Amino acid sequence: MKKFLVFLMGALFISACYADDDKPIQPNQLPEKAQQIINDNFPGDPVLYATRESEAFESTTYDVRLKSGTELDFDAAGDWLNIDTAPREVPDALVPQGVLSYVQDNYPDLSIVKIDRDRRDYEVELNNDMELVFDLSGKFLRLDY
Repeated sequence: MKKFLVFLMGALFISACYADDDKPIQPNQLPEKAQQIINDNFPGDPVLYATRESEAFESTTYDVRLKSGTELDFDAAGDWLNIDTAPREVPDALVPQGVLSYVQDNYPDLSIVKIDRDRRDYEVELNNDMELVFDLSGKFLRLDY
């Protein structure tokens, strides 16, 4: 019986550690930097909902959806991780200059509708569904299929 209780308590502890903790929040509870990004780049497009996501062993992230359908993800500091404005264009001010210049020079008739940033690179989706990958300094690496 004692072994069973120890096993049960261990299983409960492990499941608690891996449980997602997604909580709806008010827009004013977003990090200040995230609020500024939204206000500066999406004026007149109110926040429809926002959530704070905390996962065991990972940092807190924030998911935001605007009334227009634009989706944004932010890290705990309020830096954007993902911006999806499809079918509309991602505001130029949010795109790193090297990425923006490459797309404007090589695909002048296309626009960026989605951009993701992680620890290694930027992934950009254009409005023709083409996906491009850039390093963190904005240098083009490859097409992503």
